[in-house]
Amino acid sequence: MTKTFSDGMPTAEGTIRFHTTQFAVSSFMGNGTGGVVDLLLFTPGDETNYATLLSAEGTWQLANALVGAAGSIPKLPPVAPANVAGQMAGKPPKGPGTQTYFDQTYDTAVIQALGVLVIRVNLLDQKLIELSAAVSGLKLKQAHNQYYSTANMKAKLDSLRSILDVSELTEDIIRQIKSVLDFVKKVSDRRNDLIHGRWSYRSGKHRTVKYSPNSKVKEAEITVTEKLVLNLVEDYGIAHMRLMSAISSVAIHRNPS
Repeated sequence: MTKTFSDGMPTAEGTIRFHTTQFAVSSFMGNGTGGVVDLLLFTPGDETNYATLLSAEGTWQLANALVGAAGSIPKLPPVAPANVAGQMAGKPPKGPGTQTYFDQTYDTAVIQALGVLVIRVNLLDQKLIELSAAVSGLKLKQAHNQYYSTANMKAKLDSLRSILDVSELTEDIIRQIKSVLDFVKKVSDRRNDLIHGRWSYRSGKHRTVKYSPNSKVKEAEITVTEKLVLNLVEDYGIAHMRLMSAISSVAIHRNPS
């Protein structure tokens, strides 16, 4: 007997059918991925969710199949337009001094400054790892693994402070290093306010809203300009140099000759 849809979909041997309540996709560009797409299928409640990687060819095949299937549906349900490129809200800048990525325009000077900031943040991480190795006596690779065992900057700095408290270093050196760590925390907090806020455009300017849940003023808007970002980049450079000085102080203490 032929099954109808009311009887349930016929299932071929080796096929697993499940109820999907929502799906999402994310694409991986570069690094040899060739435009691989991650297809995520979400099931109700606490059931298992499923994910699979689709090649560029497989993605196009699936997209064409879905378009063809949608054409046979008598009446499509209303669907809100999707922000497929993850674009920022608001009116973007136009004209000279702008560049377009993923169908959205950005201020060239701002995004270049943000690129420099990313590099300076990484360089500061490496210098903090060197300081951790110098203070603790760990090998550089061991200090590297310990540093990246947490993503939280406060936890990284607190761990280094706790090592300082039980070290044989002089009070002056410990005071010097803790002062540097306090400065690193301040520039890191400024970077977090900038990067992790809610980004948008207003009056052709990049804006981000920083969140301070424990403060009286919960939200504050930041106008993101090239000057603001480069001032932060400069302070990262200062922090880098102060860390180098601290590492030198530890080395001289351990090897006075």
